[in-house]
Amino acid sequence: MQGAVDSVQSMHHEDKRGLMCRILDYIFAEISGRLRPTPRVGPGPTGVYLEIYKEQITDLLEPSASNLQIREDTNRGVYVERLSEHSAWSSSDAFHVVWKGLHQRHVAATQMNELSSRSHAVFTLKLEASSTTAGGVTSTKVSRPTLREEVGFRNGAEAESSEM
Repeated sequence: MQGAVDSVQSMHHEDKRGLMCRILDYIFAEISGRLRPTPRVGPGPTGVYLEIYKEQITDLLEPSASNLQIREDTNRGVYVERLSEHSAWSSSDAFHVVWKGLHQRHVAATQMNELSSRSHAVFTLKLEASSTTAGGVTSTKVSRPTLREEVGFRNGAEAESSEM
């Protein structure tokens, strides 16, 4: 999903960069275009990145936080308890968050791929936009675009692994 990623700089400029990099660039270009007339106020965008490996949830941005639990709350909805949020005011910030998480993923070599992922990964960007009416009523909209990379089924003969 990330494409060939050798560095944070390659996430910005490589022709073969993946879907995640292109989506993050698009989101932050839209944010930048919409915020030009007004300054940033309130909480900025934040990113979270988790991994599901062997039925355990781990925070890829705080690897010591493992075996995290999924919870449900009437105000927050479904969420992962104790998942760290990292500021991402720009695509560069978001790429650094992704880059940090990529280095914590469980990977192993296969015959087809030197670094094949062994886990599901979920990156979520939390975006908030507030507006105030002439009557002084403030409303806030929250969006959470989520990008997932799932371990898919592969023919065993094609993708024999040294670790599973």
